[in-house]
Amino acid sequence: MNSISIWIRRISVLIVIGLFLVVTCAGQSYPRDTSYTAQSAFQKYKRQFPTIQLAKPSEPGRVRVLKDIPYSWTGNRFLTLDIFSIAEAEPKRFPMIFMIHGGGWKSGHKNMLYPLASDLAQAGYRTCVVEYRLSPESKYPAALKDIAMAMQWVVAHADTLAVDTRQMVLLGCSSGAQLATLLGVSSLWEVPKVQAIVNLDGILAFHHPESQEGIAAAQWLGGTYEEVPDRWEEASPLHHADENDPPILFVHSQYPRFQAGRDDMMTKLQNEQIKVYEWPNSPHAFWLFDPWFAPTVAYIDVFLARVLADQVD
Repeated sequence: MNSISIWIRRISVLIVIGLFLVVTCAGQSYPRDTSYTAQSAFQKYKRQFPTIQLAKPSEPGRVRVLKDIPYSWTGNRFLTLDIFSIAEAEPKRFPMIFMIHGGGWKSGHKNMLYPLASDLAQAGYRTCVVEYRLSPESKYPAALKDIAMAMQWVVAHADTLAVDTRQMVLLGCSSGAQLATLLGVSSLWEVPKVQAIVNLDGILAFHHPESQEGIAAAQWLGGTYEEVPDRWEEASPLHHADENDPPILFVHSQYPRFQAGRDDMMTKLQNEQIKVYEWPNSPHAFWLFDPWFAPTVAYIDVFLARVLADQVD
């Protein structure tokens, strides 16, 4: 039996166990905000950008998707993750990209990142799209603990998943980018070491001259800046950054508010650790739409190919 067949059989066992656990716990209710979806974002932005289209995976048939694998029990329900891999993969270990969706820390769903996860899998990565608790269900720092737990789960199953734990990446979008960057530069949570961070339009500081964070941030952080200033500072990646952090790719929209703290953070890091791309005329959630989707995938792939090669060598 070849390595690919063994990998498929092992993963099948995980899926069966996962389905049993999810079905067993079906019916567990929890507060959720479903206002932010790819379709609602499309309806919002198409008035300003009438030619945009929702991005779709370029060759979905080439990608194998393992959905809703439970990785943690919250006390009320299981949290799940999805893993994307190239269907005709060679029998080897692959870099892993952990992907964190956005939605203002209160809404959004991991399925919003399926096109991005699929195309990055086609580029030669394993991708893991993580479900985490949002502010209607649990406040800061629950989301960070959840993502850390998902990463630990993948590392524990690295052999089965054919993951190279020397080549791991955190990628986030909007509020998910804030989470990914914070986990990548902070030592507050037990996160496996990552070799790179990809920040797609995520803030680096909550209380900052460039920041416009308000109600959504306060809901997640459990109070306004005036009420819980230490928490606002602790949740800001800027205040944890130093020259020992992994390389970071920033891809930004045209809106300065989503770059809050970036320039200050760049001064703390060595120039060779940073790569920045900015879309001059784009929606905030550019990674969801054509014509920005494919170039964004290319930017990420080029950046990671260089960084991960350097790290392993």
